[in-house]
Amino acid sequence: MSGRTEGGAKDRGIRQPALPTWCSVQSAARSEARVVAGVLALAAIALLIGGAFAGLIFEGIHDPSGAFAAFDGYLFRVARFTLWQALLSTLLSVAPALLVARALSTHPRFPGRNMMLRLFTVPLALPAIVAALGILALYGRAGYFAGVVQAPMTAFVIILEMTGNHDNVIALMCAAVLGYGTARLISNEPLYHALSRVFIAEGIRRRRSRGVEA
Repeated sequence: MSGRTEGGAKDRGIRQPALPTWCSVQSAARSEARVVAGVLALAAIALLIGGAFAGLIFEGIHDPSGAFAAFDGYLFRVARFTLWQALLSTLLSVAPALLVARALSTHPRFPGRNMMLRLFTVPLALPAIVAALGILALYGRAGYFAGVVQAPMTAFVIILEMTGNHDNVIALMCAAVLGYGTARLISNEPLYHALSRVFIAEGIRRRRSRGVEA
């Protein structure tokens, strides 16, 4: 029916409304922006990885004797074991992954498919979660204590003396300042000041009650 209508419109000389040019221009600009962003991200990753390899190659060329001496028997066995383990892990991961991908493509709908896909994305987020928990365990105490007492220098010094590790001074200072700033956004009154007001009010109330009894 639609084909007949379009044919009749063409026979009568009626033109179909065309899309405005600004729509096509905007879509082209968006696609170009995405391509440029992807190219910049790829260039940054290539620069990071290439810079690391370039540094290794430069150090090896600068001191070839040290580079060859680094590959002793023990390190060679460690490198061989690491490469062999990576190869076996890749093969054991790719082989069942191909079968699962084939099954998911041939059976697009079955009970539990969405849950299975969500479980497949868990390993992608686990490294970031583990890293965040590790950073929280290392520097979270300084930020939490600084936020509670709203005294970043006191919290920084106390945590530094408790741990006895002076290698992470800058990180502890940054965590303490961030915790203090976050606490100030939530409440302007430190914990000790709030507790002191409660204790002072309780002392005044007891003194007044004693005066009334006397």
